[in-house]
Amino acid sequence: MDGLLWWKQLYVYVLERKLCMGVMQEVHDMSMAKHHEEKTITWVILSDMFYWPKMKEDIEVHYICICVKCQSTKLVCKKKFRLYKPLPILKNPFENISMDFVTCFPKRQGKDAILVVVDRFSKLANLHQIKSQW
Repeated sequence: MDGLLWWKQLYVYVLERKLCMGVMQEVHDMSMAKHHEEKTITWVILSDMFYWPKMKEDIEVHYICICVKCQSTKLVCKKKFRLYKPLPILKNPFENISMDFVTCFPKRQGKDAILVVVDRFSKLANLHQIKSQW
């Protein structure tokens, strides 16, 4: 075949740049590579069968970094992790409360939700039946 050269009957040495891109696309898009975020998977699969100069750089920089599917599924952490800052210790009840609604109950006397109010200090919970606006 034009542009291919066998080396030690194990690898195919790819001579033409156009063939390099075609080989990368075929291997990267097949089910074994599955557009993984990890760049080395495509390289590991390709290096078992093919070789060309600057192969790893071509795969990581010139193909995977421009692959739309890989870039759209890439996990990007935008916020840096910070040290945990605990809530202040309370001294008296009802200084700090939490509220939540539990909804989608069958209507009973026109009311179909529960308002839950919890005191953080004493863990005392008050439940109130309410009519939801939804």
